[in-house]
Amino acid sequence: MADKRDFFGRLNRPTMLQVKYMEELSKLPADLRKRGGISAVAEICGVNHSVVSRFFKSCIEAGYINEKNKITDEGMEWLNYYCKIRDELEIYFRDIGVPEAEIADSIADMEENMEPYTIRLMLQCFKKSKRKNFYEESKKLNPLASVIEKGQYAVSFRLLKYNRNKGVIQGLSMSDKAFEKPALLKVNNRGVFLVLTFKEIYAQSGTTGNLMKGHMTGLKYEFEGKIVKAPVRESKVRIPVEACMYKIYSGGGIRAALPVTFSVNVGNMHMPESTALLVFWF
Repeated sequence: MADKRDFFGRLNRPTMLQVKYMEELSKLPADLRKRGGISAVAEICGVNHSVVSRFFKSCIEAGYINEKNKITDEGMEWLNYYCKIRDELEIYFRDIGVPEAEIADSIADMEENMEPYTIRLMLQCFKKSKRKNFYEESKKLNPLASVIEKGQYAVSFRLLKYNRNKGVIQGLSMSDKAFEKPALLKVNNRGVFLVLTFKEIYAQSGTTGNLMKGHMTGLKYEFEGKIVKAPVRESKVRIPVEACMYKIYSGGGIRAALPVTFSVNVGNMHMPESTALLVFWF
């Protein structure tokens, strides 16, 4: 059996679209798979031949595909694991009330925009909460300053669509594209802070069809019963982690969440404020 740390861990995780490459390859007849498998998969998935070729080359090096483009036993274990995540997504969307006709598109959107690790984290949180409020359920445990050494750390994060009334996460927020990845966690004598960096975003106008440029202009969060406007300096905002709800796991991992409200300017227009759930982990 393959070592799960090799392909289930975060360092070597694929995109869901890459999982689809493998899935489509597994469906091809042996003769087509051997002589034209890469081209067939690229056409089915609507991507360039070179993209699929590079990914399959890495799969051959990892032992998931042999030289005849046949998926090995280790490769099937890899594929089954990630296909299960997608199957659970289908159940998730039904549970939160997404219309049946929209489920396939919702899954495709997540496959294109979210990594399997993030999706798996989201599904685990949903299962554990059993439709209770994901944010409110988290408990403040030991102060992070007492368990993390002083310094600066790169941390992964996502901004998710979040229905606080129903306590459910509804996919990736558009605001996620407005920040540089990863974020920076700073630990010093003053406390523990999450530093986010704004970046320009581009979107097509629904009325004119023109490509418009926008950027974040502000971010607010709730702390000790008050709405706090995070100061913006050189396109960066700093949020005290003590404002978040977080959990520290026995294995050393930390997951934190905080509802945030942000404002955006697109062209000369100031867009209405929007809210998302900021989730980060390390």
